[in-house]
Amino acid sequence: MDWDGYRYILLPVVLHDHWSLLVIERVLQWFFSAVNSRMQASMETQAFSYVSKPRQANSVDCGVCMLHYLYKIKSYVDKHEPRSLSEIMTMLTVGSFNAASSSKARASLLKHLLTTA
Repeated sequence: MDWDGYRYILLPVVLHDHWSLLVIERVLQWFFSAVNSRMQASMETQAFSYVSKPRQANSVDCGVCMLHYLYKIKSYVDKHEPRSLSEIMTMLTVGSFNAASSSKARASLLKHLLTTA
């Protein structure tokens, strides 16, 4: 895979029945940093963690919630082509995505899957 064309990777991750979204920025820089560290060259790598409280009122909506924010971040990147997401991640992950929103999103996703399958 040619990683040169990707500034970000949005990677859904599931652990213990809970979905999260991993956002990797500057993929090649991250990779070469790991390679260079083995050769004892120095390159600064930063990690940011945006911890959020569960927004869903039940134990089944975390996947739908994760897909909502994945789409929101992807849409922002497509429209604005930011050099970095670290400064604006909080803005992109706040909102009122709740049980009603989740139910609507689930129905919309199902409809989309049924019409495109």
